[in-house]
Amino acid sequence: MLSKLTVTIGMKGLKEAVGKMKALNQASIKTKLAIGGVIIGFAKMSQEARRFALNLDIAKTLTGTTAEQMQKLSYRAADAGVSIENIADTLRHVQQMTTDIALGQGNIAPFQLWGIGLNKDPLKVLDQISAKLKSLQKSNPALASKMARDFGLSDAMYYSLLQDET
Repeated sequence: MLSKLTVTIGMKGLKEAVGKMKALNQASIKTKLAIGGVIIGFAKMSQEARRFALNLDIAKTLTGTTAEQMQKLSYRAADAGVSIENIADTLRHVQQMTTDIALGQGNIAPFQLWGIGLNKDPLKVLDQISAKLKSLQKSNPALASKMARDFGLSDAMYYSLLQDET
């Protein structure tokens, strides 16, 4: 009888121990999954940061602006939903317009009509366009929209230029 009682108590203890081991194992698995999730999150953040830096470098190369100028412009434009690619396209377009005019092949009319100087730096030209758009938007929104079209601005870029300084 004593041996049966010892076996019964031993079995109960063993079952409890096995149950607690399973609970610890499950907690361990949850902890490992949580740590894995954090690692994956950091990896994705790192990947996004690398992608942003690469896009910034590509835009800088294509437009001839500094990385700092592109970064400043891209942060402000991102608030308005403008991608860095859209910014680079806009700067390339403005740069192409001024280059074509300098070579005697471009259309100088939008620059003369809207009083925009033909600076070599596309960001300075974009600053002038932005200031003029803001001024026109207050007095004549339709005219501001026409000016944006004359310079080939996308709707998102137009909105962005109305919101912040470039």
